[in-house]
Amino acid sequence: MERAPMMGTRLKCEFLGWPIFASFRLSLAEQAHDILCHEIHAGRWKIGERLPSISALAQETGMIRGPIQRAFEMLRKEGYVRQQGRNGTTLISLAPDKRTPIGAIGILTVVNWLLGGHMASGPDHLRFHDIMEAARVRNCVTEVVCLKADADWQGMGKRGGLFSDRVLGVIALCPFRHSFAPNPPANRIPLVFLGDPCVLWEEMDEESLPFVTGDLFEAIYRLTQRVISNGHRKIALYAAQGQRMYGFQGKSPQYTSTCWRAHERAMREMGLRADREAFEESLSLPRDDFAAYRQFLQNHSDLTAIICHNCHVTRNIISTADAIGVRVPEDLSIVAQGYGPMRFQDPSRPLTCVRYDFPRAIELALDLLFEQARTRQCSLTRCFVGPVLVEGGSLAAPKPARREVRVATTAGH
Repeated sequence: MERAPMMGTRLKCEFLGWPIFASFRLSLAEQAHDILCHEIHAGRWKIGERLPSISALAQETGMIRGPIQRAFEMLRKEGYVRQQGRNGTTLISLAPDKRTPIGAIGILTVVNWLLGGHMASGPDHLRFHDIMEAARVRNCVTEVVCLKADADWQGMGKRGGLFSDRVLGVIALCPFRHSFAPNPPANRIPLVFLGDPCVLWEEMDEESLPFVTGDLFEAIYRLTQRVISNGHRKIALYAAQGQRMYGFQGKSPQYTSTCWRAHERAMREMGLRADREAFEESLSLPRDDFAAYRQFLQNHSDLTAIICHNCHVTRNIISTADAIGVRVPEDLSIVAQGYGPMRFQDPSRPLTCVRYDFPRAIELALDLLFEQARTRQCSLTRCFVGPVLVEGGSLAAPKPARREVRVATTAGH
């Protein structure tokens, strides 16, 4: 088991049009470095051109100089730039280590409307970072494209369109239907979907392949086992259908049925009955309706633990529990698929949850892209990586049931 990371997605400022987040797994310097790399790979500056000064960037973004200076130093060590004191910082290479890349890996995601139209969310930045590092090992750079939900997503597959001609393949971080994979013709860019099951599990039919994601069944199964091992017997699975995520369709029947089968199996193996009524009720509730969360908790006040399909839903339930005086985890334990803090305002207290080995998932996605680019075929269309249990602060043993105590009395003298 892992210890849960402290992670939040509180927006701090903008840097060259990209959001920078505080209380994040990546430091401010690492985020600034990655954004500078995105802009260099996109051709914002030409070889021999000077980059904006550290002072100018600090004044423009509101960041202090230190993180920007460290980001520039990282670029210098990687061979992107030459720093010349008062003469500024000059771009000397479009790829790390002054190498000639064999091509680029495209990264496609959706504009995050929750951040006021910023290019990407905090989790997206983590994926960008990890994909960039994996692409670098394979002597590739990256190109990032962020589209609105109502944009022409089919157009991304055309060479010389949204992505440059050097892009070997595209990793999409959000689901959409298309008609040119997993065996793309020569005039189409190979594509692989990559992401959490809660984002990718729509109706992943033959027009939505190939994809690499977490093993949802194993995740819910292991979460249920973990809760049972802590002494809980009155447990509910909460798997709300949800509203449209990022402008796309919400959870599919395939997604919710997989959650239920995994939970029911783990309960049955321990001789326990899975609460189908509570599960069905959760499916009918809106994602962000706190009155509905309150009613659910009141309808099932005998529960000692709730297993959530999604960490966002988990935090909403915890906020509702706080409001009605139900303590987490003392009165009610809550665990989730996905990771992050228990409460949005307190990144120091992480959830007990399962997360996935996404560095491994990225490697699988790149393998599939290179195979498509080489053979125009894809031998695997559905790849799953296993979950890892992460210990946090939202799971505790259930309180002992109250027992009626009778005091024996004796006749007086």
